[in-house]
Amino acid sequence: MSVHGKKQHGFTLIEIMVVMVILGLLVAVVAPNILGRGEEARIGVAKTQLRNVSSALDLYKLDNFNYPSTEQGLEALVN
Repeated sequence: MSVHGKKQHGFTLIEIMVVMVILGLLVAVVAPNILGRGEEARIGVAKTQLRNVSSALDLYKLDNFNYPSTEQGLEALVN
């Protein structure tokens, strides 16, 4: 039996290129949505942290009748 008579199995270069183009299009469509959500999550965390600091400042003022001075800084909220 000769080598030329065997049917070869595998993918052609065109098939591989088509799959790569499809994967590239999927990444181009999906990646911005995923990356955008990460940025939204970071913004949400920052807003929550700012609200927490604001609440701590308000509680400090209720206890001490004024906000901490610049010299005291945020350390006054911790102690």
